[in-house]
Amino acid sequence: TRRLQAKLVPKNLLEIRGDFFQTVHIMNNTHVTIYTATYCGYCRRAKELLKAKGIPFEEVDVTDDDAKRLWLVEMTGRKTVPQIFIHDKPIGGFDDLKALDDSGQLQSLLSPA
Repeated sequence: TRRLQAKLVPKNLLEIRGDFFQTVHIMNNTHVTIYTATYCGYCRRAKELLKAKGIPFEEVDVTDDDAKRLWLVEMTGRKTVPQIFIHDKPIGGFDDLKALDDSGQLQSLLSPA
């Protein structure tokens, strides 16, 4: 398996490892990654909720990237966006994020594992 040199991978982007994509985490204290599409209203709502709570996040736009979308389906079993990951674990979409926030569980998930 060929790996890209770390210096060639811009901060918070993806590196190619075989046919799959893996989020590159560089010491940036971002524990939330949200995969979005430009046309997605639920993606906007999820980002607004995170911003309102002061939760930093990394956004990965998968609008025109079939390979990233395929990777998301393999990781989550879902074909829709947004897909939100906390500490590299998929939590679902906007409705799931909102339910976690409403129940008070979101903050505890954000705590270091």
